[in-house]
Amino acid sequence: MRNPNANGRLRAEFLRQYGKPLERVRGARAARGGSIQQLYRDSDGKLIRLRTSMDGVLVTKAIGPNPYDADAPVVLEGCQDFIGFAMPEPRGTVVCFLIPNDRAIADIKEVHGRWLVMKPGGESDVRALFFYGEVEMHGKPWYGFQHLYAKYRLQAPEAPAASGDASMENLTVIIDRIEGSNVQEVRGAIKEVLVALRPLLDRGLRIRVTRAQQAEEDWG
Repeated sequence: MRNPNANGRLRAEFLRQYGKPLERVRGARAARGGSIQQLYRDSDGKLIRLRTSMDGVLVTKAIGPNPYDADAPVVLEGCQDFIGFAMPEPRGTVVCFLIPNDRAIADIKEVHGRWLVMKPGGESDVRALFFYGEVEMHGKPWYGFQHLYAKYRLQAPEAPAASGDASMENLTVIIDRIEGSNVQEVRGAIKEVLVALRPLLDRGLRIRVTRAQQAEEDWG
């Protein structure tokens, strides 16, 4: 059973990787009626329509009087400038893309047109781009879009590096339940820890040792 919060995590990670504040836009009309659910505006006025997929597939449906036509309009068409796409990677990280709207819509329609050539008489209102596999894998044009869109991939902002002389006066390390058969053995273990942490102690780090819930000693 899938985690019901998984798509919320993907959305949150896209907003983080985008790196700039995004304002939620409500009430924008969707192609098939109703309103677009995940539409955002950045500080430059650009509109981003965000889609997430646990399966790594950007999927939409065709609409209109003949949804089986290669050029039929699709639900994903709209007022946005970009389509944001977020999906999980095998190791638990999240990969995000910011794809120009015109490019994504054109590729969705081209892939379906090629599918129709491969499947004469085929009918489907589903349109999909697969963000896994290799480009044109098994001769199928819908695979490998994580490679084709590599230049649109967002780079997660890196955490600022800690300054070499940053103060650690507000940090405390707690050492609890040191195993040893006698007092000397325990004191020896504590001394090893203090030696390893000496550079941090000089910058204000505090160490607290807790012994059998009876007494606490401050070190440092």
